[in-house]
Amino acid sequence: MKYNIHKLIKLFEKINTTVASINDELGFTKKKSDATDGFLYRLYCSQINSSQNKVTSKLNLLKLDNKYGQSMKRQGYNYRENGIPLSYYTKMYKTITDYINKNIHEKSNSRIVYAVDGVDSNLLKRNDFIQKGYKLNNNEESITALSIGIYNVTYETPEHVELFNHKNERAGYKSIVRKIKFIKDNVYVFDRGFVSNDLFKYIGDRGAYSIMRLKENSVHNDKNAPNDRVVTINGTDMRIIKYTIKNNEYVLATNLFDESYDVIKQLYADRWNIE
Repeated sequence: MKYNIHKLIKLFEKINTTVASINDELGFTKKKSDATDGFLYRLYCSQINSSQNKVTSKLNLLKLDNKYGQSMKRQGYNYRENGIPLSYYTKMYKTITDYINKNIHEKSNSRIVYAVDGVDSNLLKRNDFIQKGYKLNNNEESITALSIGIYNVTYETPEHVELFNHKNERAGYKSIVRKIKFIKDNVYVFDRGFVSNDLFKYIGDRGAYSIMRLKENSVHNDKNAPNDRVVTINGTDMRIIKYTIKNNEYVLATNLFDESYDVIKQLYADRWNIE
């Protein structure tokens, strides 16, 4: 997470004119640094399981390391964050991803690996979230939202993210899967909560590749079968990989038929960056 915030700070330096235009478009009259402070504070709070005071200390130290802005107290960050409308986050997210796509992805000729996962995100209490059906936690000062995202493992950058006012990963992913542009030759890695034969075929039909971890009770988890084999499900070929790490058994389904057994294991292991 610290590495990604370093990247975000550098990114803000390169797109500060766009930040200013977003401020103007939304009628957000605070200084650009105020908006950036609030945005980074919200990002940090949503990803670090610690108190707001600890988040403040970490962010101040990070700013000092990067020679960016001034350190401040928790109340200062709260003030800046609370002044940013939800539409600001939407536009800022689009600005960042558009910049990344234009300056990194479009210039790359290599295969890109993406990870898909869901996580419960702790957010500060906001009226606009409450109005959208998000429920307060027991402390009545925060809410927990399900965040489902697509993370670029190759470049360590977010690609797509949506918040949901429930905690059902499968239902949330079904609502966004058709919005995703599955790019030919790239690899999409999924954990057990998202696996389905339909999704496997959907990705393959678009010329992309997938690696999906199967549940322990999957019909493909045959303990007597070879560790690397190919099965056919409803006319679709599926390669099944099995291995064990520290007494944890992994069973993966993939349509990467030309990669080695060890490469596929490593591609799945790389998805842990999204955590």
